[in-house]
Formats: sequence, C-alpha cells, structure tokens
Amino acid sequence: MTTAADWRDRAACRDTSPEMFFTADPEELQAAAKTCANCDVREECLEFGLREQDGLWGGLTARERGRVRLSRGITLRSRAATLQEVGFPPHQQHRPSTRKRAPGEMTGPEIAQALRDAGYDGIVSVLKPKLIQIYEEYRSQRVSS
Repeated sequence: MTTAADWRDRAACRDTSPEMFFTADPEELQAAAKTCANCDVREECLEFGLREQDGLWGGLTARERGRVRLSRGITLRSRAATLQEVGFPPHQQHRPSTRKRAPGEMTGPEIAQALRDAGYDGIVSVLKPKLIQIYEEYRSQRVSS
C-alpha cells in the first residue's frame, strides 16, 4: 500500500532545506525551481501543494498554483499546518494585543493576509519593513487627529 508521504521519500528535494522552498528571495526560488524541474515526483508534489498557501510546490509558485486552484475550485490549508508538515517547528502561540483597535484598523498579520489574498504573496516578506513604517505613520496620524 502506498502512503501519502511515499512521494516525498523519492523527491529530488528530500535532502534539501525546506527554507529554500519558502523564501521571498528570487535567487533561492530559482534554485528551488531547478531542483523541481528534474524531480520524478513533481506531479504528486504539485497535487499536494495545491492546498498550500506558501512555498514552491511541484515547481510552481503560490501565485501560479492559485491559478490552478481557481480553475479546479480547491481551497487552502493553514500555513502553520503546512510548515509543521514539512519540518518547521510549530510556532509559539501569539498573544493578542490588549490595545483596542480603531474601527477598520488592521493588524500587521491582517495586512499581510490581505496582500496574500490579492496575489502579492512573496512580496510580503520583502516589503515588511516598509509596510511596518507605513502602518506606524498611519497609526500616529490617527492618534494625533
């Protein structure tokens, strides 16, 4: 009997760091895509990856997989489940802020998720410092007015 993990044992990336496939660095993604190009289980990996939000799966980026998902009506799994399954340790529980938010104010993770939902998945980590700066300026203007 074949298990779901069998294809991973035959994957070209089995001895590669998972971080290479979950990065916003274009050079690292290109190297990861080269690994995928010569992989015997690329189709199985892609089928698994269609339910994943982040990372490179079956040689396709999140945006490319999004187009396939849309055409097939497939939904996503949580990012935490994906990262834990590929070997990242579970994230520590995040404590919510006790500060009350203004109506319509978004948290950093909510802004990042909105960008991902709009198709800007890889850009979030690249632009994170600028997003934080913009958000802080916006917040200080709201407090002062």
